[in-house]
Amino acid sequence: MRRLFERLGDYAAQPQTVAGFLRAHHGHRHMVRRVQMAADRPFAEIRDNLIGAEMMPIDILRCKLAFFGATRFDPRSDRWVRICMFQNAPFPHELASSRADDWAYPPLSEAPS
Repeated sequence: MRRLFERLGDYAAQPQTVAGFLRAHHGHRHMVRRVQMAADRPFAEIRDNLIGAEMMPIDILRCKLAFFGATRFDPRSDRWVRICMFQNAPFPHELASSRADDWAYPPLSEAPS
């Protein structure tokens, strides 16, 4: 299957709607949807030279881990990082007595005894 970019090049001289393109090449519908969704979201995709000599994979790992709730990154080298997951999140038995909307890792008011 030819890549989306190559297929679009075939249509440069004869512009048409996205729907018309997808009728002819329905295999590209998922990629077109992704492109459309990312158009007005500047942080939807990694925009870095992933094959550049100065690129460090640990930087992308930190970004990904932050989406999963990782905090307090403690880099040990350029190869691995120590993190804290769900710091200050309530325990299951504490959820009923606290406001669930406010537990995005707030600092504890008191140290546990």
